[in-house]
Amino acid sequence: MFASRNCVAIVPSWFRSPGKRTGVLPFVLRRLRSTIPVLLGVAFCVVLATKLIPGTPGSMKGEKLSQKEIAELDRKYGWDRPFLEQYVSYCARVARGDLGECWLHERPVATELRERFPATAELTLAAMAIAMLAGTCLGVLAAVKPRGIVDYATMTIALVGVSMPVFWLGILLQIASPEPLVERVDFRLSVEGPTGFFLVDSALSRDPALFWDVVKHLALPAVALATIPLATIARLTRASLMEALEQDYVRTARAKGLRESVVVLKHGLRNALIPIVTATGLQLAALLGGAVLTETVFQWPGIGSYIFEAATSKDLPALQGAVLVVAVVFTLANLVVDLSYGVIDPRVRPT
Repeated sequence: MFASRNCVAIVPSWFRSPGKRTGVLPFVLRRLRSTIPVLLGVAFCVVLATKLIPGTPGSMKGEKLSQKEIAELDRKYGWDRPFLEQYVSYCARVARGDLGECWLHERPVATELRERFPATAELTLAAMAIAMLAGTCLGVLAAVKPRGIVDYATMTIALVGVSMPVFWLGILLQIASPEPLVERVDFRLSVEGPTGFFLVDSALSRDPALFWDVVKHLALPAVALATIPLATIARLTRASLMEALEQDYVRTARAKGLRESVVVLKHGLRNALIPIVTATGLQLAALLGGAVLTETVFQWPGIGSYIFEAATSKDLPALQGAVLVVAVVFTLANLVVDLSYGVIDPRVRPT
């Protein structure tokens, strides 16, 4: 009994609010319920886009087939049915967890996405960690001494980062690398583990050489993918922190004799975090679905390269499934961002 009371006591009150519709749990349920129309709309656009693509599944899957065989394939994939009937059938299959069968590899799309998702997630999280750490530090340095050398240098770096094409930077990094670093690990090595995240699995194997090889292969694509979000976070951190440092509570903190680092980081940066967190969440979701160029350049076996393969081979089920998964991840990332507002600023906690 005593232990259970302690466990309840450490849960924030805004999470376990006793009101009828207050607290974070009802807020999460409302947000999850509101995502259903969004996902239905995404599925509608996905099915409509495949209908607008010239050709039929039979002609795309078998270019050397006879007209009779093409018609049989079209009938098999339901292409001869009305559009709304195809849409309802697709939504029903997705609700059961069936995303169709990949034409290129003749395997379930859900299985292939499940195998490739850890690679994309690991690359995206590494890139976002670099972008958040470097971007926030550069933004803080620029905001503390505006219109100085550090400020101009930081904004120049940010402008170059936004303007630089990811695939071009990836090619430059590969050329500058002393050894070719493609895929997730050297072809002579193998990583086995329960998570699918090579960094975690190689660390659990307690093999320093294997872990270092995984880090080397991850570093270049992560740096290339981090350039645009790094620049965005740096510019937004600078603008938000400069505005926060002009508020009255910051002047009061300085008048109390607090150290400048405490004033900037505790009173300034924390109150400037909401727009930064918003941009970070959107960038994270965009990176997860938009790593096509980076994964293609570095031959990274993730969802981005899967989308590229599906597009070049006209694999409609694979394209549909990948786009739908990216939409789900984007929606969940926005939900996490909304929940983080209440942790950062008690005034905007969900009610």
